[in-house]
Amino acid sequence: MSRRRMWNGGSAVVAVLLLGGIIVAGCSDDEPATAASAITTASTITTASTITTASTAAPTTTTAPVVTESITAVVAAAGAFLFTATEDTYVNIEKPMEAHGDSDTLKIEDDAPERQHVLVRFQVTGIPEGKSVTQAVLRLLVVKDADTPVTVHLVDGPWSQLATTWETAPPIGAEVAVIEPGDPDGAIVELDVTDVVNGVGQVDFYLTPTAGDTVKYASIESGDGPTLLVTWGDGG
Repeated sequence: MSRRRMWNGGSAVVAVLLLGGIIVAGCSDDEPATAASAITTASTITTASTITTASTAAPTTTTAPVVTESITAVVAAAGAFLFTATEDTYVNIEKPMEAHGDSDTLKIEDDAPERQHVLVRFQVTGIPEGKSVTQAVLRLLVVKDADTPVTVHLVDGPWSQLATTWETAPPIGAEVAVIEPGDPDGAIVELDVTDVVNGVGQVDFYLTPTAGDTVKYASIESGDGPTLLVTWGDGG
């Protein structure tokens, strides 16, 4: 299965707007907020503000009302949610006893003697009872591209961000998808991983090189780490 540059969940389009620090979404009047409908309109929002009145008396202040609806509630109502990775790291054969979970980049390389693999974990939650996953898309921010494909696998064993090293890394599991080279630095790579995201629970991915120079993606520590966009619908 090859990468997907753009995500299109059938007729579902998720649009989340950040206005004055408030995350909002709306639905068209003639469509319900389901996985098969679009979140297309943003509701009017008055953000919190402080107003000082001019008078001879001591200044007074008034505060405008604030919309507090959470992103989880808004997006879940539409049948989709963007999960941030809960753990990620890379392991390096040249430093077999060293953990790299605090790095702000995820490094993948197969250029002897260097060899580096990446591990990424997601916790999928909040899918309503009776619903099933209709699409799952793994998203990675490119920090440094190289002229070599990257293979995405499942993980056959336990690991942790802070403790796992090359020596303790779990076996590589079944192949899921391939990231072809050519994306510019700063681009978002998107991969359809629907076949391996079955519902609520933990999902782990291994990213391994085929050959060549280092490929780098942003990690959780950078603030732009891996994400998993999951949509769901009626059970099938």
